[in-house]
Amino acid sequence: MHKLSGEFIKEPILKICNNEIFDSHEYLKDDQVPIYDQDMALKLFYSQSVPSGFVVFQDRIEDEVSKFSLNESYDEAENYINDVTQYRTKIFSDLMVKYRKKKVKKINNKSEDFYFEVIDDLYYIMKMLSIQRYIIGFDENSLLERFYDVICTGYFPCGLTQENKLCVFDFKNIK
Repeated sequence: MHKLSGEFIKEPILKICNNEIFDSHEYLKDDQVPIYDQDMALKLFYSQSVPSGFVVFQDRIEDEVSKFSLNESYDEAENYINDVTQYRTKIFSDLMVKYRKKKVKKINNKSEDFYFEVIDDLYYIMKMLSIQRYIIGFDENSLLERFYDVICTGYFPCGLTQENKLCVFDFKNIK
């Protein structure tokens, strides 16, 4: 384990457990590109076929994870954050039941639909950041850390340009 506090290591996955994470309130940074269309945000986040000028985001995330995923401390790191993983499972089970009931009654909204479409993948990425912090420590150049910074500003980090700028989507643009 890297000599960081347990709170700092677990912070990313605890943050993603907050179902009010996408309430943007800060200005974008120079290394961020706003995406205004939710379909484009989802395409950049999930697709293996992205428009010119962008890179496949999930591949870049997996490149970051590969830097520590074979480390001998990986299982130890997963066990270390297991309490938060169990906490997240409980919270999201309850939220998902409420959401599904609303969906059946057709009283759900598009923001909820978007949130539940991306939240599991966001959680995975933040879990990988916690594991990275446990194994490697804080790496300010890590894409995972940059991703977390965007989440902390209330935006959805959804892609990456070829110039290595993060694409960010504001939930307020959901239509």
